[in-house]
Amino acid sequence: MNTSLHEEFFSAGFQEALHSVMEVIMRLPSEKEVERLRKVYPAGTQIRLICMAEEPYPLPAGSIGEVEMVDDGGNIHMKWQCGRSLSLIDSVDCFEVINRAPK
Repeated sequence: MNTSLHEEFFSAGFQEALHSVMEVIMRLPSEKEVERLRKVYPAGTQIRLICMAEEPYPLPAGSIGEVEMVDDGGNIHMKWQCGRSLSLIDSVDCFEVINRAPK
């Protein structure tokens, strides 16, 4: 690695900018946001996956699953018909509700 590039990478300014980006990426939802997600996606809601943007081994588009729960971090825990159990993230993954569970 070029010495000046190495110094720039580890500079305080770069590290601060990287930290700011990571805060946005890793931001946890507020209690109010989690409650909204729990109302919108109650256990038993059926969902069809459109795409999983951030998953290295995503489920195929069109996969169908059922919501098990929404955790305190806002992750939508799923039981997929194929047997996998990958969670959805409302602001990252693309999906549609195909059948809402009764409240």
